[in-house]
Amino acid sequence: MLFVRVISFLLLLATAWIAFAEEPATRVKLRAKPPIWSQDVLNAFFDDAREQLVGERPQAGTLAVSGHPILPVETFRRDGMIRWSDLVDADTLASEIKRLNIALAAGLSKPAQFKGGGNLDCRRDFGLLAVMFGGIADFDKEVRWQESATTMQRAMLETSQVCKAASDQSYSAAQNVQLLLADLLRGQTAAPPKLSEKADGLADRTLLMQRMEQALEKNISLSLANAREFRKKKRDIVHEAQLLALLAQVIRQEGYEFTDDETYLNYSDQLREHSRELRRACDESNYEAARAAAGKVSQSCSECHEGYRG
Repeated sequence: MLFVRVISFLLLLATAWIAFAEEPATRVKLRAKPPIWSQDVLNAFFDDAREQLVGERPQAGTLAVSGHPILPVETFRRDGMIRWSDLVDADTLASEIKRLNIALAAGLSKPAQFKGGGNLDCRRDFGLLAVMFGGIADFDKEVRWQESATTMQRAMLETSQVCKAASDQSYSAAQNVQLLLADLLRGQTAAPPKLSEKADGLADRTLLMQRMEQALEKNISLSLANAREFRKKKRDIVHEAQLLALLAQVIRQEGYEFTDDETYLNYSDQLREHSRELRRACDESNYEAARAAAGKVSQSCSECHEGYRG
């Protein structure tokens, strides 16, 4: 009798085990198909929420009511001098310098490429570097490379002018200065180059305008194609908006043509302020406001080009 009970119990356990093992497969077969989301629903979600977190973690009690950083209201100090930190932050200056260094290293990798027209790209990039280091030299806060900024600014300006010619001599000079820049970025201290009178003056405004057009037409406009793209590229738009604000201020410096013309100065002021408006819209994650600000930037550029070009 005991034997029969044991056998019955074991058969019951075996039956239960088989049912338990087969149940997941049954559930898989009965599982509903995943939903197909429309594009407007997909646009409501981030691909990676971590990419939207910008800057250092705030301390308790320091956030504004909106939860988003707001730029200072005042652009100028009482003495009339520009506060560069209101237009561009130190990280943007550093990242743009690093980007230009990479572009120059590629452009100077082969002499034939340089002599085949690449010298003009190098001329533009060295001119932009002169502006970036000029911004670092005059920055109203302590920033990286500030001690070397004035020397680097003059070296970049001289090399930009040398690159007008596509010769062995200009190629060699450009290579040497690019290596000097690479050493600086790696934290190495290099002997300053011997500089001539070409190291004094201003970067060609035409070169700066090329970068401004690239920022607006190739970078900002494409990144504002739709709300989803805006969220993915918001940090890039902020970078470009800051550069536009910086360059808009630079091209109104004394020494450039038309800087005694109130209409021209008004256009540059509009461009600077609309660029700052674009940056604020990105800080607030406001897609529609960003599109509107970018439209104002484009309009300022177009109206200025109708009367002033070069």
